[in-house]
Amino acid sequence: MIVGKEVVDDLAAVDHCILGGGQSYKAHHARAPVNFEFSNVLSSMRLIDLETRMGADSWPDLAGRIVDDESGRRHILPIRVYFEDTDFSGLVYHGAYVRWCERGRSDFLRLLGTDARRLIDGSDSHEPAAFVVRRMHCDFLRSARMDDVLEVATRVGEVGGASVKLLQAISRAGRPLFEAEVTVVLISVSGKPLRLSTAIRTAFGAPKTA
Repeated sequence: MIVGKEVVDDLAAVDHCILGGGQSYKAHHARAPVNFEFSNVLSSMRLIDLETRMGADSWPDLAGRIVDDESGRRHILPIRVYFEDTDFSGLVYHGAYVRWCERGRSDFLRLLGTDARRLIDGSDSHEPAAFVVRRMHCDFLRSARMDDVLEVATRVGEVGGASVKLLQAISRAGRPLFEAEVTVVLISVSGKPLRLSTAIRTAFGAPKTA
């Protein structure tokens, strides 16, 4: 696909306006008419790229936060219940709790510096790998409803040679709604279990091995 210089200049103006350059998008057009043949698609692509570049700084709590207090070290991820999370009864569908726990585990890893993408693409200088769920024991204690604000708490229970046991709880205003004990195993892309590296064990708070 060939894009004219006018379109490229127009997208640069979008960047300039969004990033606070002080020039209105309309004023830019008054000086330089634009070929809009591809501008809608390309503008969307550019805006997605801007969101990616600006996201971490603009939304520092997007991945939740790690808390250390008298109850120990844990990761907290806030969740709002939307209509899509409920079933015909107006209560949260049971699968949503499992999905929220997955998000909690993923963002916990991200804040520990061991996020799934780096593991999978091998950018941390190790063999490409991923954590997969080996076992999950769930307790559904109470129901949540649309518009509830929940917290997903994730803490490390036990660190093994190639596995980690995580204790997760979803609560509303301090009252537990759902609890899960999840064992994840680190495996290579070929499916072979891998021993946790020293860096990963340290991130999870495991004692150093000799």
